[in-house]
Amino acid sequence: MEFQKNTVSKQDIGQTQEQEKEVSLSPEKKQEIIKAVVNGKINLKNCNELIKDDRDINFSCVKCGCGLIDISPSFKNDREIVLEAVKHSGGWNLERASKKLKNDREIVMEAVKNECYSLKFASPELQNDKEIVLEAIKSYSFVLKYASPQLKNDREFILEAMKINGEVLQYISPELRNDKEFIAECFFINPPKRMKDVFGYNKEEFIANFKKNLEEGRIYY
Repeated sequence: MEFQKNTVSKQDIGQTQEQEKEVSLSPEKKQEIIKAVVNGKINLKNCNELIKDDRDINFSCVKCGCGLIDISPSFKNDREIVLEAVKHSGGWNLERASKKLKNDREIVMEAVKNECYSLKFASPELQNDKEIVLEAIKSYSFVLKYASPQLKNDREFILEAMKINGEVLQYISPELRNDKEFIAECFFINPPKRMKDVFGYNKEEFIANFKKNLEEGRIYY
């Protein structure tokens, strides 16, 4: 690995602890290091402590698109840095965030908006947050499997989720899946194309006809 004149060098990266105490990084040197990291020429985790523990360098690298895997592990509990990271790649960065920040509602919501499967790495408390889970299923229904058992068995919540994504029924609790009247109500909210033409547009009529066909084995879900 070689750098042009006035760029960060291997010697810069491998300075001894004694040298580190005597040297501070100029703004120009920091920019050279940031550019090298972003271009994949060096890895911050392999740099000396002076560079590796410099917050400006780590934060700037994240703002340029680097993930938490690319920067010093000591910053996985830095709220501002983690929040910036999940805006670029929610899931993988939330996975590497500290336990504390996986329970930070703003960070998890931002991660879920960026990548819905980020819900998998959220804290149990936030996997039970209705607003966060509803945001996640806007993209794909399968992420409901990462929601809390309580939400997957919450009738009102599932009915609300059905308005957003009709495929979530695959991931609800066994108890609700075995409730034929509840399933009929779910399908009434968000039915497959033309189902209401067959079973009726009145809610009670639809549910009654749906249940009858379900019990007779004419419908599978």
